[in-house]
Amino acid sequence: MRLEGSGKTNRDAIGSWVELTAGGITRRQQVMPTRSYLSQVERTLTFGLGAATRVDKLRVHWTDGTTEDVEVPAVDRVIRITKQAQ
Repeated sequence: MRLEGSGKTNRDAIGSWVELTAGGITRRQQVMPTRSYLSQVERTLTFGLGAATRVDKLRVHWTDGTTEDVEVPAVDRVIRITKQAQ
């Protein structure tokens, strides 16, 4: 996933959380390009689905306090999610 903020959310969506449910298991990741001193990771979030072939639910918790449910049409690809203006 690649998140892009708009409005009150920073453009890079840093600090936003993504909650993904597939195969009855929920995984959470935060957009955070640093992990410790002098380190950096890419902003793209990667989720391993194991044997699951589809995503049951995807919810984004934006830094402005809003949440957004997103439909995932297929797996094994990068999905760009842009915050909807409110």
